[in-house]
Amino acid sequence: CLVVTGYRPEMGWDTRCATVTRLDSVPAALRAGRVVTVVRFSHGRYQASPAQLARLLAGRSVQRVTLPAAGSLGVARIFVIRP
Repeated sequence: CLVVTGYRPEMGWDTRCATVTRLDSVPAALRAGRVVTVVRFSHGRYQASPAQLARLLAGRSVQRVTLPAAGSLGVARIFVIRP
Protein backbone atom coordinates (compact mmCIF):
# COMPACT_ATOMS: atom_id res chain seq x y z
CA CYS A 1 0.00 0.00 0.00
CA LEU A 2 0.99 3.61 -0.49
CA VAL A 3 -0.22 6.59 1.57
CA VAL A 4 -0.02 10.16 0.26
CA THR A 5 0.16 12.58 3.19
CA GLY A 6 1.96 15.63 4.51
CA TYR A 7 2.67 13.61 7.67
CA ARG A 8 4.92 10.82 6.41
CA PRO A 9 6.57 9.58 9.63
CA GLU A 10 3.31 9.47 11.56
CA MET A 11 1.23 7.90 8.78
CA GLY A 12 3.92 5.43 7.81
CA TRP A 13 4.24 4.27 11.39
CA ASP A 14 0.48 4.00 11.94
CA THR A 15 -0.36 2.30 8.63
CA ARG A 16 2.87 0.35 8.00
CA CYS A 17 2.58 1.47 4.37
CA ALA A 18 5.05 3.33 2.20
CA THR A 19 4.38 7.07 2.31
CA VAL A 20 4.94 9.98 -0.07
CA THR A 21 3.96 13.64 -0.02
CA ARG A 22 3.33 14.14 -3.74
CA LEU A 23 0.53 12.92 -5.97
CA ASP A 24 2.83 12.34 -8.96
CA SER A 25 3.80 8.85 -7.73
CA VAL A 26 0.18 7.66 -7.56
CA PRO A 27 -0.34 6.62 -11.22
CA ALA A 28 2.74 4.38 -11.18
CA ALA A 29 1.68 2.80 -7.90
CA LEU A 30 -1.79 2.07 -9.29
CA ARG A 31 -0.30 0.56 -12.47
CA ALA A 32 1.80 -1.69 -10.21
CA GLY A 33 -1.40 -2.94 -8.56
CA ARG A 34 -1.00 -1.08 -5.27
CA VAL A 35 -3.88 0.39 -3.29
CA VAL A 36 -3.25 4.11 -2.74
CA THR A 37 -4.71 6.09 0.14
CA VAL A 38 -4.67 9.89 0.05
CA VAL A 39 -5.20 11.58 3.43
CA ARG A 40 -6.15 15.25 3.41
CA PHE A 41 -6.67 17.24 6.62
CA SER A 42 -8.62 20.48 6.97
CA HIS A 43 -5.53 22.29 8.28
CA GLY A 44 -2.66 20.05 7.20
CA ARG A 45 0.64 20.89 5.57
CA TYR A 46 2.12 19.76 2.24
CA GLN A 47 -1.23 18.67 0.84
CA ALA A 48 -2.60 18.47 -2.66
CA SER A 49 -4.95 21.26 -3.57
CA PRO A 50 -8.63 20.41 -4.06
CA ALA A 51 -8.16 20.85 -7.84
CA GLN A 52 -5.14 18.50 -7.93
CA LEU A 53 -7.02 15.92 -5.92
CA ALA A 54 -10.10 16.18 -8.15
CA ARG A 55 -7.94 15.58 -11.25
CA LEU A 56 -6.32 12.54 -9.65
CA LEU A 57 -9.62 10.99 -8.56
CA ALA A 58 -11.55 11.63 -11.80
CA GLY A 59 -12.65 8.37 -13.39
CA ARG A 60 -11.12 6.15 -10.70
CA SER A 61 -12.77 3.78 -8.25
CA VAL A 62 -12.53 5.66 -4.96
CA GLN A 63 -13.81 4.91 -1.48
CA ARG A 64 -14.27 8.13 0.52
CA VAL A 65 -14.18 8.28 4.32
CA THR A 66 -14.47 11.37 6.51
CA LEU A 67 -13.16 11.28 10.07
CA PRO A 68 -14.41 14.21 12.15
CA ALA A 69 -11.88 15.62 14.58
CA ALA A 70 -11.51 18.57 16.90
CA GLY A 71 -7.70 18.61 16.98
CA SER A 72 -5.34 21.07 15.33
CA LEU A 73 -5.48 19.28 11.96
CA GLY A 74 -9.26 19.20 11.83
CA VAL A 75 -11.30 16.78 9.77
CA ALA A 76 -9.47 14.03 7.90
CA ARG A 77 -10.72 13.14 4.45
CA ILE A 78 -9.46 9.78 3.27
CA PHE A 79 -9.57 8.65 -0.35
CA VAL A 80 -8.80 4.99 -1.02
CA ILE A 81 -7.99 4.41 -4.69
CA ARG A 82 -7.97 0.86 -6.00
CA PRO A 83 -6.02 -0.17 -9.10
